[in-house]
Amino acid sequence: MQMTHSKSLKVSGRPWHSKIAIFALLGLALLANWSQAQSTDSTASETLSLGTVLLNQKLMVAEFKSEMGVYDPRLLNPLIELAATQQEIEDYVGANVTLQEALQVTRINDGLYAPNQLAILDSIIANEASLENWPAVDNHYEFMLHLLLRIYSFEDTELEIGLEKVSSWHVSAFNNDIDDRSLEHLRRANKVFHYRLQTAEQTLDEDDPKFSFLRQNIATAEENLEWIRRERERAALPDSAGPRRLPGTGNAQSGH
Repeated sequence: MQMTHSKSLKVSGRPWHSKIAIFALLGLALLANWSQAQSTDSTASETLSLGTVLLNQKLMVAEFKSEMGVYDPRLLNPLIELAATQQEIEDYVGANVTLQEALQVTRINDGLYAPNQLAILDSIIANEASLENWPAVDNHYEFMLHLLLRIYSFEDTELEIGLEKVSSWHVSAFNNDIDDRSLEHLRRANKVFHYRLQTAEQTLDEDDPKFSFLRQNIATAEENLEWIRRERERAALPDSAGPRRLPGTGNAQSGH
């Protein structure tokens, strides 16, 4: 009998290379499933690990409070570490409760205007922003401004670092109309830009580019405030015009 040679070897009715391709695809699918399972197991393990860390930190804080009192200065670091873990698991409400305790410990031990409150406030603000609790964010920035002006003089470069954060908040809130209080944010941004200009005059060289940046923002803010004043006097807003956006929220390029 004359044998007819097929063009390729078949296994169970399929060409052998197709069979190998199928096995390869099955292997890849199994590998992908295994990798996904490993990733899920890893995430679950990390969550379990964080849960264990959180529990241990809570027990440590409770033990410290029991042995040393709720306002002992040694309680500050354990509270901050506990808040950091709560933030990591996105328990922002719980983290802020813990950070408020840390603030109280700081005030009692270091005074009402202790600089170390500022870092704690930064974390509280970040948590409130994650929760989109804009009135609380605004209140905390107002308290930060109060602290900054009590702690530092206009000759202190640390003041500018804090003022920049406060002005950035008000500019962002104004430009994006975050909480329907644009006019108030504009007024407060203008005030903080004036504070920053005073600080620059005391700490920077006359040719520093930050002066141009600050003066531009002040001019734009005051132009907008004047526009709003005139329109209120007319008691009608035109369709074709509106407040200009403030040009920036950060720093100009500076060697300082």
